[in-house]
Amino acid sequence: MAEKIAEEIKQKVLEIAGNPKNARVEILKSVPNGYRVLQRNYRYDPAIKRSAGSKKAIGVVIDGKWLTEEEYSHKYTHRGALRVHKTENSSSNVSSSVGSAFGPNDSEGTASEQDQSSVQERFDGCVHQKLLGAIPIMYQTAVNCGIAEDLTKAYGANAALKVLSLAMHWLMATDNAASRFSRFCDIFALPFHGHLTEGQISSLYMCLGRDKAALNALFALRKGRIDSDRYVSYESADIPANVSDIDCIKDLMFEESEFGSMAHLSMLVDQKSGMPLMYRLFDRASSNCVTAGDLMKRTQKLAGQGKNLIFVFDAEYETMSGLAECSQSGNACIMALKVLDQNVIRTVRKIFADCLDVSSVIAGTTVHGHTEKVTLKHRGIAFDAWIHIFLSEENRAIERMSFLNHLEWFEQQWKQSDRKQRAWLLKEPLIEFYRHTTVDGQLVRDGDVLDEHIRNFGFFEYVSLKEMTASVAYHVYQGRRNIEKCFESGRLNTKSDTICGHDQYALEGRFVVAFVCMTILAELESHLKREHTLPDRRKKPVKPCEYTVQDVLDITRGINVSYEAKSKRSWVLGQLKETKRLLVACGLEDDLYDTMPSYITSLASLK
Repeated sequence: MAEKIAEEIKQKVLEIAGNPKNARVEILKSVPNGYRVLQRNYRYDPAIKRSAGSKKAIGVVIDGKWLTEEEYSHKYTHRGALRVHKTENSSSNVSSSVGSAFGPNDSEGTASEQDQSSVQERFDGCVHQKLLGAIPIMYQTAVNCGIAEDLTKAYGANAALKVLSLAMHWLMATDNAASRFSRFCDIFALPFHGHLTEGQISSLYMCLGRDKAALNALFALRKGRIDSDRYVSYESADIPANVSDIDCIKDLMFEESEFGSMAHLSMLVDQKSGMPLMYRLFDRASSNCVTAGDLMKRTQKLAGQGKNLIFVFDAEYETMSGLAECSQSGNACIMALKVLDQNVIRTVRKIFADCLDVSSVIAGTTVHGHTEKVTLKHRGIAFDAWIHIFLSEENRAIERMSFLNHLEWFEQQWKQSDRKQRAWLLKEPLIEFYRHTTVDGQLVRDGDVLDEHIRNFGFFEYVSLKEMTASVAYHVYQGRRNIEKCFESGRLNTKSDTICGHDQYALEGRFVVAFVCMTILAELESHLKREHTLPDRRKKPVKPCEYTVQDVLDITRGINVSYEAKSKRSWVLGQLKETKRLLVACGLEDDLYDTMPSYITSLASLK
């Protein structure tokens, strides 16, 4: 049913339309401030013995301007979007369009003044467009968790907007290359309204890296927002960094490994929300054993007295010596097993096999888990520990496929080799999976040996000095993944470039952006794990883990904002039916995309 129009507005629209006879006015929903004018024709119908009429649209009035139906169809689509999309309304663009669409321009003396006015009218409604994607969600998340305000207090408003925009580039484009940011900001409507070149971004990184006072202020602000007494301290040495041109980095430690240089850092995180509070980069001279003790002392001092801390170490540490040191200090820790008594592991796995059923599956995953208490000894000191055994069916299938492919490759090499080459192949470790053979014999797989080897695929173990369930141990340790995701390149689930920098301070400045990335990611994931009720109570509530961060990127991928330069009217297009439900799952208002994003303070920012 057509909406009622005020009599005053109706008379004004009819006056603009030339006061046609028997006219009717309807609101044009597809275009703001638009009205359609229809003309009614009456005649006597003998069949029904009364007057009957028909109505015909004769034109529209938009922003006080009259357009015929032909002009309206030529200028607008049926959804109200302008058909001409230009990024700049320059005279050269107009001239080129005139020459292609209407023949030679007026400078050649062949176009009339009427042609020029029609062309000018066509380009007065020039539309500018920018993609939004998940940026409004990320920005509002940054505002809600306070990182936007804390950045502004620590570094200033201008620098805060730049850091937030760079963080969103990392999270959305899974790319941390400064050279590609300028292209990204040309396409997307970011909180920072200007453009940053590669050199300007490098200068920003260096300023962030040098300003230690501002970084400490940021950490203090973040810690002040979290009222908790349970913290987790993550130690991670798995941050690849391309820093081959840097001879000596004082505040960083790099290890030679299969990935090249590795940055060594620790991070303090709230156990309940997963929100990062602060991080620390270790110097190059620190060894793993020295780092463990130093880390626990410094982190306990930073966290304050009366705080319950769980220290999470990676597998680079010597397991037994690290556990013994943590046990003597009285600190709770979780560590990935690197070296431990194989008899203990074999016993725990055997117990785990007896209780491998649906009840052992960790909620929200496809991983089975089981915990056993054991007593360990190191240099005559005995201490209690809890071994957490996990079995990932997904990892088991991947490892099994890779192993079988390797066996097939080995067998193919055997068939194509001569006696001398086969003599070398007999020394390969893979030969143990075959029955005894000679250089002239054929390879026959040993089923018993293969079954025993494949049975161990998909298993991984953690050990803790604090009693906890397998589920708690799994989720606490997996929190390290967010550190590696964000501090590598801001990536989510795709492989991307490593952190790189040509200067020590520039490299440290990148970690500030990575810290912001992890903060936004932690806040977003904490909401996605909760249950949310929709404003419409008749609809089913959003279940925990119904959406992932990748779903946020995928569902919002096509959302864009458009505005008309002359009238300064704006509208957002590209929402899916699922968008509002997704916004509720992210802990935001379901009308976030219904208007111009709040962080865009001026339409000129979209140019």
